[in-house]
Amino acid sequence: MHKRYYVPLMIIGLLLPFSARGQYESEPGEVGVYAGGTFGNGAHPFVGGSAGLSYSRYAIGLFDMSYTHLDNATLRRLPGRDVKNSNLYDFNYSIHLRYPVNEKWAPYAIVGPSVVWNGYSYGTVGANGVKLYVSRDDVNFGFHTGAGVRFNVNENWGIRPEVKVVMTARTYVVFSLGFFFNTPCCF
Repeated sequence: MHKRYYVPLMIIGLLLPFSARGQYESEPGEVGVYAGGTFGNGAHPFVGGSAGLSYSRYAIGLFDMSYTHLDNATLRRLPGRDVKNSNLYDFNYSIHLRYPVNEKWAPYAIVGPSVVWNGYSYGTVGANGVKLYVSRDDVNFGFHTGAGVRFNVNENWGIRPEVKVVMTARTYVVFSLGFFFNTPCCF
C-alpha cells in the first residue's frame, strides 16, 4: 500500500470507537468505510471513513473524513503552473435524512458543511533561474449534498452506495461504495 494512504487509514481507525446508533434500534453504534472516485477536477480514486450519531430512525449525523490524491490538479485554479503531489483531505459533518422502506432498505439524502484541505507543490523559477518547487496549503469551506441508499445485509452490517456533490472552490462529484457496521457501543 502506498504511504500516502496511511494517514487517512489511521484517522479512520481513530474514528471507529466514536460511533453511535445505526438503523436498527437494537444496535446503538455505526461506523463506515468507503472507496470510490471523484470527478469534476479530473478522475481520481479516494478512500474515507465515518462515524455517526443517530438522532432517530430517520436522521443520522456522520463525522466523515476522506482522502484523494489529485496528481497535478488543485482546487485553486493555477494556470501555467507546474503542480505536483497534490493531496485533498475532506473533513465534513453530514446529515443523512433517511426514509426506511423496510428493515433492509433505506434511501437517504445528504446535506452538510465541510472543510477541505488541499496540499500541493508548484514549480516556480528562482532568482538564479533554477526551477524550485514551493509547498502550499489551501483550506476551503464547502457544502455537501447528494443521495444514497443503505442496504442492511443483516443487523450487524450493510452496504452504502452514494453520490455526493461537493461545492467548494471547485465543485466536484463523488461516487462511492461503502460498508457500514452497527456496533453495540457508543461513546
